[in-house]
Amino acid sequence: MPIRDGYRILAGVSWTNDKKTITVKMAPASCNKNKSYKQRYKRTWKNYCPACKQSGYLRAIGAKGRKTAVEGEINCSYVNPNGGRCDVDYDGVSGKSKEGSCKYSLTKGSSSSDSNTTAEQKVLDKKKALRELKNEYKEKSKPKKDSKLTIPPLKLIREGSYIELSPPLRSTKTYFIISTDESEDDVQLNISSSVPAPGSQYSEKYTTSVSNGSSDIEKRIRLQGKKLKKCICDI
Repeated sequence: MPIRDGYRILAGVSWTNDKKTITVKMAPASCNKNKSYKQRYKRTWKNYCPACKQSGYLRAIGAKGRKTAVEGEINCSYVNPNGGRCDVDYDGVSGKSKEGSCKYSLTKGSSSSDSNTTAEQKVLDKKKALRELKNEYKEKSKPKKDSKLTIPPLKLIREGSYIELSPPLRSTKTYFIISTDESEDDVQLNISSSVPAPGSQYSEKYTTSVSNGSSDIEKRIRLQGKKLKKCICDI
């Protein structure tokens, strides 16, 4: 018969203890008359004893110095200030106490494999972070009614014409150039997201890309995207 943590157990019986939950794979005890003793049932319980109303003292055990509990059970190890010990045993499958005609019942919990601590959840977290960065970029880069934009000197960029901006991670959008202020090094454009209907005066349309992806938020987006790609490939 296998030995686990110093206890004799049936083949296939196992458990994981922590302060918040206790996950077991055990055979049923007397409180599970409709369950097959030959099968092993996986259950996760909150580490809370309803008998003594204490948290963090439950532990999974097997048989030690006795013939019973080879199917596995859950025991409360809490010792009160007067020296008395709770020592209530629970069936690992039903969660019911073995003493007192199944008077107490454990509360169901969520195992780490079912919670949001898995590799799958980490991918979701990275996707969420990437979405938030994109939304932040979109909001910060959105031109208002009258916005200023500084670009390198380009031909055919002048007042009264149109410009198409294609920053990373967003679709191309057309803006109207209200005015320009040119120098030797750059051109400052006063642009409007409200584009007037083209007429005989404003019939030309020019296309340029004014972003090289060097802003802080763009770098963060690219870095987050690389992490997400790597994470997805590792699963």
